[in-house]
Amino acid sequence: MNNILLSIVIPTYNRSDFLARCLESVVASKESRIEIVISDNCSPDNTEVVASRFTDPRIRYFRQPVNLGAVRNFHFLANEAKGDYILFLTDDDFLLTGGLEKIINFILEFEPDGFKCGMLVYQIKNQAAYLYSEFKNTFIAGPDEYEKQARIFWNSHIATCTCIKREALDFELFTKNVSNLYPSMLFMAMARKKLGYIHEPVAVHIWENEVYWDDNTRPEDSGKLMAHRGDILTIMEDRLPSGFLKESEKLINRHSVNYLPITRFLSVEERKERQIVFKMHAINERYSKLVTMMIHTIDQFIRGSFARFLAQIVLRLK
Repeated sequence: MNNILLSIVIPTYNRSDFLARCLESVVASKESRIEIVISDNCSPDNTEVVASRFTDPRIRYFRQPVNLGAVRNFHFLANEAKGDYILFLTDDDFLLTGGLEKIINFILEFEPDGFKCGMLVYQIKNQAAYLYSEFKNTFIAGPDEYEKQARIFWNSHIATCTCIKREALDFELFTKNVSNLYPSMLFMAMARKKLGYIHEPVAVHIWENEVYWDDNTRPEDSGKLMAHRGDILTIMEDRLPSGFLKESEKLINRHSVNYLPITRFLSVEERKERQIVFKMHAINERYSKLVTMMIHTIDQFIRGSFARFLAQIVLRLK
């Protein structure tokens, strides 16, 4: 009989310092109903040495013989997990004190198919921190509350603290779509029947850290990343109600004004409205670039003229 309630799965690559903090935050809890599964994606640093320092019997560590790519590393972890629920925690993030207990209590009380949690976000570059929570309360969305479900789905693009009931996963479908960059969103779409949200922060999410996506995609490549998010709706089209598809596409559109994703789930009027917004954004962007160029030219002219004026004064004073 399986007595593991929750598998905390940690994909890691070349971040041994971050991994140590991540693991410390998990093993600090004495909860016996969890396992901690680490998949080292063939890191060139001392990740294996760091992981070996943790002798907690709840930890299972795997080192991949070759780099599988980020998504296939997620795939490995999801298949390896033995718990009733799977919680993703990326290697540079870490749990807050009491965070794991909040997650387990939520599972025991509501038995959701999937849920997302609030987090504290820390931005490395400008050293800013803030609360990142989509809702102001903890809840389970009703079967027809598509707008709430879509917002939970959208927020699962951050893998950390995305939690899925293992029974809700279709591993065959995941295997067929292992090239999509957002497995946590695909999992949440699979679990849509009973989604929930914990509004209190349970972890710290590190932002602006170097992210390993795939060979051809960087975080700043927003168009490609948005396309992958939109593709999930197409992948799940036959399994999801039209209300959820529509609300999810609205969110993708709202967060990507500079990119025109799929609009197959919108009405004709909504498609026209989206086209107008997209065109206006493109015009504004071109106008902004033109204005910036003009201001730069004028600024350079003024600076040059002023410099010449000062030079003439210096020459006369001599």
